[in-house]
Amino acid sequence: MERTIRPKVSPNMDDEPMTKNIPAKKARQGLRGRPVLIILIVSLALVGVVWGVVEYYGRSIEPASQQGQTLQN
Repeated sequence: MERTIRPKVSPNMDDEPMTKNIPAKKARQGLRGRPVLIILIVSLALVGVVWGVVEYYGRSIEPASQQGQTLQN
């Protein structure tokens, strides 16, 4: 069985293809630049702050008997 592949045509059956040429500037999803960089830097800084708070909290709730002990084989 061999399939026949037909080219896509517009619904009005003209010989015009369904794809359009859109200028690159108009086809972009959004603007790039400084706002994205600022969001990335701020989010990394917030991750660092949260990490520090969790480390501090984890050390503050650690039982006193385990502080200063080393692992023994």
